[in-house]
Amino acid sequence: MAAADIEELQEKYLAALEAYTASAEKAKAALGEVRPVGNGPIPTVSPAWIEAMESEREAQAVYEEARDAYYSAVLPG
Repeated sequence: MAAADIEELQEKYLAALEAYTASAEKAKAALGEVRPVGNGPIPTVSPAWIEAMESEREAQAVYEEARDAYYSAVLPG
């Protein structure tokens, strides 16, 4: 594999890592919005947290694909 190809894979990997980290931080911040439902003891999470978790899962899949592609290009065997 050419050095330019490896560099491109590395750039995709690092961009995906950054996006995944940002989405995880957003989900963590949104989790602070947990609140009880009515007067009962059952907590609920905000719709923002649910959306953040879905976004995090999507970003994680992209990150893992980019990571695996990069690692397979640079690691032996």
